[in-house]
Amino acid sequence: MVLKVDGEPTSSLEQVAGEFIQFYERLLRSSTPWQPVSPSVLCLGPIVSQQQAYTMISVPSDKEIKKVIYDIGENKAPRPDGYSSGFFKKAWSIVGHPFYQVVKEFFNSSSLLKMASVLGSIVDQAQAAFVEGMSIFDNIHLA
Repeated sequence: MVLKVDGEPTSSLEQVAGEFIQFYERLLRSSTPWQPVSPSVLCLGPIVSQQQAYTMISVPSDKEIKKVIYDIGENKAPRPDGYSSGFFKKAWSIVGHPFYQVVKEFFNSSSLLKMASVLGSIVDQAQAAFVEGMSIFDNIHLA
C-alpha cells in the first residue's frame, strides 16, 4: 500500500506505479540549488584503512586473477569482441599466462583500484548495488 500525493492510500498496481513515476518526475525536475560538499562531511562516514588502500592498488597474484575470471558466470561479461568468461575459462591453458601479464602490466602502469575487497566496509548497509550477495532490487519494498 502507498499513500498518494493527496494522502489517500492505494494498493492498485496501476496507481502505485503512477505515484512512483510522479514522485521521481517531481524530484528530478526540482530546481534545488547545487551546493558543494564540505570535505569535513566526507570524514564522517566509513574511511578506507591504509591496509585496505594498499590492497586496492597492489598488483594481484596469478591466483587472484584466475579466481576473478573463474568466479564470473560462463555467459557473463561478454567482451566487445564477443568473448565471454566461458571462452577464457575453456582456453585458460592457452590464454592464462598472457592474461596474467596483461593484468599485471595494467596495474604496474595505471591506477586501477581493487575496491571489491573493501566495499563492504565503506558502503552503507542500505546500499545494495555493488555489494556482494546483494542486488539493487533488495531495496525495493512495496507493502
